[in-house]
Amino acid sequence: TEAARSRDDNEATTWNSDGTAGTAWIEYDLGTPQAVDSVSLRMTGWRVRTYPLKITLDGVVVYAGTPEKNLGYVDLNWPAKTGQKLRIELTSGTEDRDGFGNIIEVTSDRQGASTGAEKVKTGNILSIVEADILGPVR
Repeated sequence: TEAARSRDDNEATTWNSDGTAGTAWIEYDLGTPQAVDSVSLRMTGWRVRTYPLKITLDGVVVYAGTPEKNLGYVDLNWPAKTGQKLRIELTSGTEDRDGFGNIIEVTSDRQGASTGAEKVKTGNILSIVEADILGPVR
């Protein structure tokens, strides 16, 4: 399915919700209840786009907020909780505003500085390049 693109370890693929506010979420079934204490996310347009998020584990909110803009992955942490279904939900529309003063990466190809934001409209679209669901180290 297309949702698998958000967990395929391929930075060239992306999962996008359909643009409707009520469906701007993705849910991962972990198969069995597991301890989870963080999610590491790489979002489309992560350099310029804000993503107001809520993350739930079996319906219990474990994270709510707007992660800082990032040039790579952002780690969202909480005290470990046990659950089977983890949902990442957009709580309001996204906005684009460069968080790094229009820094351009040095490359022979200007496209190398792209974060993919130009391919996905702002608004009610949750767009995930990679989502890694992590648990406490034992």
